Amino acid sequence: MPTSTCYPIGTRKSKLAVIQSELVYKQLKEKYPDLEFPIMSRDTIGDEILSKALFEFKHQVAKSLWTRELEALLIVNQCRMLVHCLKDLPVEMPEGMTIACIPRRNCPLDAIVFPKGSSYKTVADLPAGSVVGTSSIRRRALLARHFPHLRFADIRGNVGTRLSKLDEPNSSFSCLVLAAAGLFRLGLKDRVSQMLTAPFNYYAVGQGALAIEVREDDKEMIELLKPLQDTETTYCCVAERSLMKRLQGGCAIPIGVQCDSLAMSSSAYHVSLDGIVVSADGRRSSFASGNRVVNSVEDAEDLGTQVALSLLKNGAGPILEEHHRSSDSEDSTKLNV
Repeated sequence: MPTSTCYPIGTRKSKLAVIQSELVYKQLKEKYPDLEFPIMSRDTIGDEILSKALFEFKHQVAKSLWTRELEALLIVNQCRMLVHCLKDLPVEMPEGMTIACIPRRNCPLDAIVFPKGSSYKTVADLPAGSVVGTSSIRRRALLARHFPHLRFADIRGNVGTRLSKLDEPNSSFSCLVLAAAGLFRLGLKDRVSQMLTAPFNYYAVGQGALAIEVREDDKEMIELLKPLQDTETTYCCVAERSLMKRLQGGCAIPIGVQCDSLAMSSSAYHVSLDGIVVSADGRRSSFASGNRVVNSVEDAEDLGTQVALSLLKNGAGPILEEHHRSSDSEDSTKLNV
């Protein structure tokens, strides 16, 4: 039984982050109508430093761009849980912290957004020299594989800010690449012109899913959050994160995934996982896939590890080492099969 009546939720200050926390709040209130879950928001270093592309941050710094300041609230017990986009969480959680719950996933795909009034419908329609706005090296590399004639420029800020820059009369951007889930949650589905799907494009590890982080020793909070856990989503996301962990990846490394699942029973799923690692210019890549029946988190972790090992056998190692050297020389550990 709950020992308190108030369980504050911590989140970033952006409109999207607050909306995502409100989604969790609604689920909690449905389950526990007599308890209170106030939302408190804070800026993080990722919100405050907008002059650099994500891949320009050193590898160790990039691991906690969106989380460090919020985790400080957990440590001093100012809040009892944090709501994150799962793709923003490092695959190795800080000491004393854990992911207690991964709710049902939204659409994990990337989307192309054109300026209002644009005559273009797909990225393939864009002429040579067109500028694609994205702060993600993964999105740049994957698009460059198919469209080497396009140019890419960094664009940071919340979704509203980026759309405003895109829609300016003299905007330098021909289109933006954004996570579809964020646009959907903001009520901006009408701005989506094209959904990017495999094998043309692969999404980020954990994209479209939320994660609820708590202190590892907060057994009460872990128990309260169990009803919000989605088993199918959890298995897919654990497999994806296991792949990234084995490859020592993060937001500064262009790793893409595609994960599909089919229910076999109430607790077992047939999960298939595709993974790709791409060089920054899109000219070199390594691809691998795997599948198995998953009955547990351990099964999902094993699937992700096996696909990662296949990627390394297929040539991902040199590409990853290249990215590690460019993002943070001290993290350029040799990757061996």
